[in-house]
Amino acid sequence: MRIAPKPCFTIDRKILGDPAYYSRFGFVRAADFGLQNEYGVADEFMVLPLHETALEGVSGMVKYLPEFREAEC
Repeated sequence: MRIAPKPCFTIDRKILGDPAYYSRFGFVRAADFGLQNEYGVADEFMVLPLHETALEGVSGMVKYLPEFREAEC
């Protein structure tokens, strides 16, 4: 029996978008939490912490599903 590795964490609310627009809804720079993305953007890569300590101690590379790349946004 093969057991898949359990992810260390998941981030449900992440976006690549205009900081001036999305910050109105509580999104903040992901880089401030030590998170990077595979597209190399900093200010436009944002997360929405669902509670005050949601991203405490979390860092690393966040990868999007292949469908995101295929959408050619």
